[in-house]
Amino acid sequence: MTGHGAVITIEVAELDLRKGGGVYRAYKMLMARSSMGVECHSILMSFTKETLRDVLNLCPPLGFASLKRYLNNESGHPLWLLQRPLSLLLKLLSPRLSLNLRLHREIKRTDVVICHHEDLVCQKIALEISEQTGSKVAAILQLPPFYRDRERILNVVSSILLFHRLRTIASSSLTDLMNFVNYFAYYNIKYNNAFSITSSTSESVLRRFDLVLAASRSIPIEMGWEDKIVAMDPGYGFDEEDLNYMRSLKLKRPEKPGLHAIFPARPVPEKGLADLLIVTKIIARSRRDFKIAITASEKDRIGTSIIKIAKKLGILDNILLTGYIPRREFLRFRAGAKLTLYPSHVDAYPYAVAESLLLGTPVAAYDIPGLRINYGKLNGIYLVKEGDIEALAQKALEILDTKNIEVEEPKVKLFSEVAIEEKKILEKHLK
Repeated sequence: MTGHGAVITIEVAELDLRKGGGVYRAYKMLMARSSMGVECHSILMSFTKETLRDVLNLCPPLGFASLKRYLNNESGHPLWLLQRPLSLLLKLLSPRLSLNLRLHREIKRTDVVICHHEDLVCQKIALEISEQTGSKVAAILQLPPFYRDRERILNVVSSILLFHRLRTIASSSLTDLMNFVNYFAYYNIKYNNAFSITSSTSESVLRRFDLVLAASRSIPIEMGWEDKIVAMDPGYGFDEEDLNYMRSLKLKRPEKPGLHAIFPARPVPEKGLADLLIVTKIIARSRRDFKIAITASEKDRIGTSIIKIAKKLGILDNILLTGYIPRREFLRFRAGAKLTLYPSHVDAYPYAVAESLLLGTPVAAYDIPGLRINYGKLNGIYLVKEGDIEALAQKALEILDTKNIEVEEPKVKLFSEVAIEEKKILEKHLK
């Protein structure tokens, strides 16, 4: 980056906070730029009314971008993959992706273009703008764009397909049966072919970047790119007010928790929803009064599926769907749980786990790199082999039967510290 005064950036990001921790991190980084003397501009791939309002002055949008649709699929299901799966996937994953890039302001001089996500659409946009402006270009990975370990891929696929299989069995409808076939084709291509298609394409695209930065040490390890990526440890942060509030709740934890367990992650299949429901079934055999809270709503499609599966498994009385709860209230609710059950298969630095440990709540989870590297040595986190549902259930029962479990606080940073560290890395590697 040049030494002509304020650093000028164009940052490609999603800002729909409902999409999880990675989007929240991107939002916080954009919000922090101006306080560090960075002249920030953005290209938004998604946003909400609130996030758009927030960035208008601090990192004003130059335009908006999305991937052009190759086939119209009004149902929202991946049926198109059954029609021409391989040819379409190759088009979607090609370095020459066809994009909708709508600019409302002229792109002038910039020092660096930054892609805040691991997906190819974001990376393609950043590369195109970099070529137009002759500037440096950096990618920030918040999840691995591909995996080197085939067993990891198979575990992810198996868990996702298990959820859709359970949903199909629970409803026994022709629609759900067709959906299962569709999802089977989609996830088989999306994950199993990650080695032959996604991996080679992602690698060729990432090699065009001047800097690839990972927000967790687990990401380059999962990719097999330890020598090609600069990894932060960790590259995620918290607001100071939130940190202090969680620590205060830990000091006030009730001696007798009002809730057995909680699943605080986004309720999506790759977070181990199927594993969670089967674990609940196993635990309920020993503890009929067992109750676990899940962050889904009865009115949502995923919540409806959870209810159907729970009825089929005979665990409906063991499930509590919380729906949306304001953040402070939700943290208080979580602090009253005896255990966090977290059978996720896809994570780099899960906020849900860090927050649970900060609240003093023990965590039972799978031994995936994102958890093992960031939390594995801490007291209060219990990891079992990925996909071993029986072992996870038994570990949960042990925790529920144990009194006074010591829970150690994880390594955390403030968002302001992460933003400063990230800026220093960009300046060092993009001179």
